[in-house]
Amino acid sequence: TGSPGGEASYQVAFVEFDQVLHSELPPTTVWGFNDGSTGNRYPGPTFEAAVGQQVTVDWLNDLRDENGAYLSQHHLPVDACPHGASDNQAFAVMHLHGAHVQAAFDGHPELRMVPGESAVYEYPNEQNAATLWYHDHSLGMTRLGVEMGLAGAYIVRDPAEAALGLPAGQYEIPMIIQDRSFNPDGSFKYPADFTEHVVGNTILVNGRVWPYLNVDRGKYRFRWVNGSGSRAYRLQLSDGATFQQIGTDGGLLTAPLPMTELLIMPGERADVVIAFGAYAPGTVVD
Repeated sequence: TGSPGGEASYQVAFVEFDQVLHSELPPTTVWGFNDGSTGNRYPGPTFEAAVGQQVTVDWLNDLRDENGAYLSQHHLPVDACPHGASDNQAFAVMHLHGAHVQAAFDGHPELRMVPGESAVYEYPNEQNAATLWYHDHSLGMTRLGVEMGLAGAYIVRDPAEAALGLPAGQYEIPMIIQDRSFNPDGSFKYPADFTEHVVGNTILVNGRVWPYLNVDRGKYRFRWVNGSGSRAYRLQLSDGATFQQIGTDGGLLTAPLPMTELLIMPGERADVVIAFGAYAPGTVVD
């Protein structure tokens, strides 16, 4: 209800389903989201918000098995050693990373919900226009919920940013970058025992393994989100071309910063503009 991109209320469920992440992989069981209108998706839908206009989300843990019964245990093995991971229930609670919110709506790890439970969170958006992201924050099990797919983008906008004439519409693309390893049956390969750092051997962007994008010969705005648990990325164009960083976790920079590579750590965001006008049609840039 309300106005998308303005004051609005949503109900968004956490759901388990199978999704094809690459044409040469069998379907993978993931935990994603369903907002009641666009179907199941991993990563989750991108929220559009405006500074000063509240977004309210009724988060529902609706994780069920193929028979429609609430999940009685987590899809991945749960090591009980980390604090809070005393059992293997399918907990989930959503944290809006980078948001200025009251403590009750911050997705505190101890407020995790079992299947069938829900919670209404208020996001006032009283902060600078910026790229945020939301993800599971369950105590002792955050890594497992994010590994299964509980993450998505959240964009806060304001009139000052809109007046800059930055690439928009199809030329503005959030990119949630994650790493995964796979078993031959398409399932996620993840250690059963707690490991401080886990890195996958495959990179996904927006839920696709090694994807590509056909671009026009113009400028694009990419909102990069490092949604990996441990892996850092040094992002650059294969031909070493310069691009412009225009924003960070906290919002827009005072001026564009030209660079040829950018280091982004887990949880960090970077807002960049890349110009493809100088490339001949058919050029491939990695």
